[in-house]
Amino acid sequence: MATELDLESLFGMSGDGAAGARGSSGRTGTFCDTLLGVMDDEQGTFQTPNGGAKIGQVLEKARKERGLTLDEVEHATKIRKRYLVGLEREDDGALPDAVYAQGFLKTYAEYLGLDGEELSREFKEPRQERGDAYGTPQKSESDQPPISPPDEPSPSRGRTSSKPTLDPLPQNKGVGLLQAVLVLGALVAALVAFVAATKAVFPGLGTGDPPGTPPEGVKSFEVTSREHIEGNLDYAQNPPVGGNHNPVWQNCGYYAEPIRDENGVHSMEHGAVWITYSPDLPRNEVERLRGLAQNQLYVLVSPYEGLPSPVVASAWGKQLRLESVSDPDLGRFIRTYSQGPQAPEPGAPCTGGVGQPE
Repeated sequence: MATELDLESLFGMSGDGAAGARGSSGRTGTFCDTLLGVMDDEQGTFQTPNGGAKIGQVLEKARKERGLTLDEVEHATKIRKRYLVGLEREDDGALPDAVYAQGFLKTYAEYLGLDGEELSREFKEPRQERGDAYGTPQKSESDQPPISPPDEPSPSRGRTSSKPTLDPLPQNKGVGLLQAVLVLGALVAALVAFVAATKAVFPGLGTGDPPGTPPEGVKSFEVTSREHIEGNLDYAQNPPVGGNHNPVWQNCGYYAEPIRDENGVHSMEHGAVWITYSPDLPRNEVERLRGLAQNQLYVLVSPYEGLPSPVVASAWGKQLRLESVSDPDLGRFIRTYSQGPQAPEPGAPCTGGVGQPE
């Protein structure tokens, strides 16, 4: 009697031996009976709780003979552990559709050195003989609802259940109405916030003025260079409308103190409008400029010495002189040139640069 199981010798049988193992009329269990007979020479017939699960016996016996755990097999074959357990127990409810289950069985058997094709065939036939719909997964007890309707057969055991069903929780119509109102309010608030953010990015929306139509009096300048250069630079316009500039842009917003031309020019390259005002501008007009900057994403406001007019609005290659903040042309200028096509890099950030606006 052999002291070590040699499964490969069994599958290498030829002639009458192979015919004895496989040559019967395909009756379920013939091949597994032969295989288990060899595997149980020393230890007696191996039985599982469900009695007739011989394919599972073959798999479990071969795995344990090789000293393998289910976790090790899962890692090697990439078959989930719960499917390996289902194969060893022949638990239809734990297995996927039969096509996939047969594939898992073949892979598992061949990993153990068994004949995956033959075991897969043995696996398919009893499923059909038991009346299972081939390719239809069966559910285990754990998959069934905990409480079955009265007088309805349990799908897992085929007997009726006297357990009562659970009544649905009573609905409070007042609470439902309150929830609906809260949801509606949240949606309205989200819509308002979206509209405000859209108008901040696209100032021309909803104004009545066609975007892209500049106010009268805007002067245009040709900007031929926009290199990044450190240090102080000279500009032809006052304030500048473009040209070489500092590698870091000025963060958009309101500033109570003057900023460097080189950083402001970089912001205009990103599509910002730079509004400069005379330091002696009336306080109420300064406050209006502050609010304007705080409500726009691409507006930069700062005082500037030596302006040709109380207020000057500048964009890349564009400039407008204004006598008052209340002049409607200021709003038209912003709507036309904030993120306008004249900017070399529209959409580039106006945050994350230098400066802390108020």
